[in-house]
Parts: sequence; C-alpha cells; structure tokens
Amino acid sequence: MVASIPFIQDGRDRGVFIQGAYRSNYAIVGLAIISNLLGESALGKASIILAFVLPLYNVLAVIALIVPLKKERNGI
Repeated sequence: MVASIPFIQDGRDRGVFIQGAYRSNYAIVGLAIISNLLGESALGKASIILAFVLPLYNVLAVIALIVPLKKERNGI
C-alpha cells in the first residue's frame, strides 16, 4: 500500500491498484496447484479453508478501496 503512494496520486486509482495487486485468481490457481501437488484429499481441506479466507479477502478489498479515497477527500 505504501509503495504505491509515489507512483499513483489519485486515490481511486491507488485503491484499484492495491486491490488488484493482492487479489488475484489465487483461489482458482491455488486449488489447481494443491490438487496436483497433494492430491484429491487435500483439495477438500483447501476448499474448506478457502470458504473462511474469501470473506476476509472481501473485507480487505473494501478497505483497500475506501482508505485511499478517504485520504484524498480529506487532503491527507
């Protein structure tokens, strides 16, 4: 987040950049890698963990989009 400040001045653009940097297709790619490396039994466990991690990622995405925008509006 801090690394994007010198490069992206607009708060809206910074929020989108931050979200895109940390939120990739980790669920799709991660499940494929787990399936290939550890087999089908690990895939079920990884899917259960993913069900708890995805809401956290969504909350962090909202924070990443709102914080830079609020800082821009407040002139910070």
